[in-house]
Amino acid sequence: MKILITTGSFYPAQEGGPTNAVYWLASGLAHCGYDVHVVASSKGLSGQMPLDTWQELNGFRVIYNSPGKGEDILHTEIGWSECLIRSGVCVIKAHLSNLKYLKSGRKLILSPRGEVFFPAIFHKGKVFGLLKFVFFKIMGLLYGNRIIYHGTSEEEKEQIQKIFGRKRSVFTAPNYMIIPDYINDSDRTGEYKDLIYVGRIAPIKALDKLIKALSLSKAFLDSSVRLHILGECKGDHYDLLTQMIDQLNLNDKVVFHGVVTGRDKDLLIANSRCLILASESENFGNVVIEALAQGTPVIASKGTPWSELEDKDAGFWVSNKPQDLSSAIDTMIQMDEVQYQEHRKNAYRYSKMFDVYSNMDVWRLIIDN
Repeated sequence: MKILITTGSFYPAQEGGPTNAVYWLASGLAHCGYDVHVVASSKGLSGQMPLDTWQELNGFRVIYNSPGKGEDILHTEIGWSECLIRSGVCVIKAHLSNLKYLKSGRKLILSPRGEVFFPAIFHKGKVFGLLKFVFFKIMGLLYGNRIIYHGTSEEEKEQIQKIFGRKRSVFTAPNYMIIPDYINDSDRTGEYKDLIYVGRIAPIKALDKLIKALSLSKAFLDSSVRLHILGECKGDHYDLLTQMIDQLNLNDKVVFHGVVTGRDKDLLIANSRCLILASESENFGNVVIEALAQGTPVIASKGTPWSELEDKDAGFWVSNKPQDLSSAIDTMIQMDEVQYQEHRKNAYRYSKMFDVYSNMDVWRLIIDN
């Protein structure tokens, strides 16, 4: 079957979780024998890949369109495909092509990837958020019953049905990924002392609450433990966080690294005591799996769909109120060595549930039927 995936930013760009998640999905589908094409924008590439030309990538074909180009390519690819997977909630142009595609009787799968959660809808303000909300409602009324929706969690499924209609068809499948190679013990410090955050530096990530939590954590303040933050260090929110760190006298305890990728990132995660994801909302949170794959436990907020961390004894799932985060941090830092090592083993085992090459059956069932 010929599958077309349309997306904004795409690997190797690093503009948020979907850039990698869609790459992993394309890789998994190609591995299953589907003929997969990806049409993406050039956002976030910074010269890493050629533009406006097809290339092979991990078993599928991809083209990165430069700004203002790509309409003809997209039109041709839509005609070529037998199944269209749109990553992200469509804009008006895509909305019109969706109607045409559905009239042809072909399959359309819409994967919002967090864009229908209210913090994401309203992150640019109330007026813009209301317009976006109304647009989504119109989409749902016009042809929502003819689309197959994909949610990465039960929480996202529920939100999709709130926005597009309770009777809409939604299947759930997490962001299966190409599991990173486990860092060998010989390359680890073995201390497992410091904390780590990996991701965008943006209000929705609630880093301000995490920093406040650190200022309340006696175990953190009375130790040499530090928090390492991996993400692009620029913008108003970054400035706000650095001011906050200064006011709380945490300059020696919080380290900004900027964007770190590949093995360097994996090494930092592997040598950390735990990863913390305190977000207001996440449809998934790929970095959680990246941490688990290194045997690194995770503290995740209840704005994320990671309640199983506690069921699997691989971390904690807590409110992102500073006091609650602080208590979880205290517990993680003070955990006795035997219990902590068990958490690390459990984290590594849990990560194997998300291997993209072993878990494509749910996608195949939807695409083939």
